[in-house]
Amino acid sequence: MAAAAGVASPAPPALACPACRTALRVGDDAAACPDCAAVFPRHDGIWRLFAPDRAAGVRERAAAYAALRTAEGRGGADAASFRALPERDLSGRHRGEWRVRARSLAALVDTVVLPLERERPRPLTVLDLGAGCAWLAARLARRGHVAYAVDTVADPAVGLGAWIHYPHLVTPVQAEFDRLPLVAGFADLAVFNASLHYSTGYEATLGEAVRVLRPDGVAVVMDTPIYVRAASGRRMLAEQRAALAKLPGAVPSESAAEGFLTPARIAEFAASLALEARVVAPRYGPRWALRRAWGALAAGREPARFALVVFRRRAGAPGLGRHPRGAS
Repeated sequence: MAAAAGVASPAPPALACPACRTALRVGDDAAACPDCAAVFPRHDGIWRLFAPDRAAGVRERAAAYAALRTAEGRGGADAASFRALPERDLSGRHRGEWRVRARSLAALVDTVVLPLERERPRPLTVLDLGAGCAWLAARLARRGHVAYAVDTVADPAVGLGAWIHYPHLVTPVQAEFDRLPLVAGFADLAVFNASLHYSTGYEATLGEAVRVLRPDGVAVVMDTPIYVRAASGRRMLAEQRAALAKLPGAVPSESAAEGFLTPARIAEFAASLALEARVVAPRYGPRWALRRAWGALAAGREPARFALVVFRRRAGAPGLGRHPRGAS
């Protein structure tokens, strides 16, 4: 068993009720809401923090998603396969995708994490939103930061259950992005890790991340496909649905997720949330550009870009959402 397995957090995590946002009273294996009396368990080291009236439906969708990811040949089986990510895909099944993720990680560290580390002479509090197997949270924890891995999927092969394989402590939290069970204003950095495109409304989802950030905190959208033209994104989604329908044993469900970004859409929701946005393009090299060009010809549409979109509050912009009682 990995060194992290069974290790308790060094301090009580900053958890809040997903229903009423009141700060939870946190014990070793459960957290209780002093307002609505809801109790949330910690199983297998993972905090299970779905709103009671949504838990059954969210768990059902999470199980379907885990089955779909398994049908795609994703996931790991041992500590080595998880710890090698994102630089090496030991399975050999998705090397191209992990190459993109590795370049995105390098850009995140160089342009966001290092500047924050210089600004703040203390460990950062970071959120890995859409953590999957928690590889990003583990990488940030290895740098000495307090890392939360948040996802709806707890499966040990493709979800948060993989947290036990990392030697550096992370706090895994099973929760919805639009109902983050975290206190307001406590995090330095929130990264949507190849996950914002699953949102059904970017304003609500990004607004939740901004709520839990400090006033000078940073939100990053990483590895969500970006197109110049929305028509190209819609065509990509149709192609994706057709491909998923052919997977043996997989039952893709209809989704209302937005699915991709465009510059116009970024400007729209950034303005609505009083955020400033900048785009950071990872370095891929000339061979990558050539492959993108060939891919565009083959697909008959523009290829997706996988840049980082970095958000900060505009100067003088108010915070979002109320601060839960009991939070500091």
